Amino acid sequence: MSSTKIKVLLNVFVDFPKGSVFLCPICGKEVKAYDTTEKRFRHLNFFQYACYMVVRVPRINCPGDGILQIDLPWAREGADFTLLFESFAMTMVREMPVNKVAQIIGVDDNKLWRMMRYYVAAARQLEDYSEVDKIGVDETSKAKRS
Repeated sequence: MSSTKIKVLLNVFVDFPKGSVFLCPICGKEVKAYDTTEKRFRHLNFFQYACYMVVRVPRINCPGDGILQIDLPWAREGADFTLLFESFAMTMVREMPVNKVAQIIGVDDNKLWRMMRYYVAAARQLEDYSEVDKIGVDETSKAKRS
């Protein structure tokens, strides 16, 4: 008797009607779709099933800005995950090791590390130390390691 593990996935297909217009991500002008590419985004699980959004993503040919992919409201540019999935994953990695989170949610830990680096870098851009005029250093923990 074989113990083959069956992986059940839920794919949600997202498309748009022919002739739809989209906003240029640079100038905001309405432009018809030029062509499309299919992308797959990991989304939050649906009960016990891994859920993916399979999306036909339009590109536009804006007269002023050229050929551009439209912005997607559910994913950041270049990501393989939806924003909701990233939020869930970031909440988990705040509480436990990344490799454990990767096992639980079934994602390669390298993707989680890249996602974390993106959000940490974004948060660091918002830091403002302009009013800091003194810094204290505690050397006692260094002495304990010697």
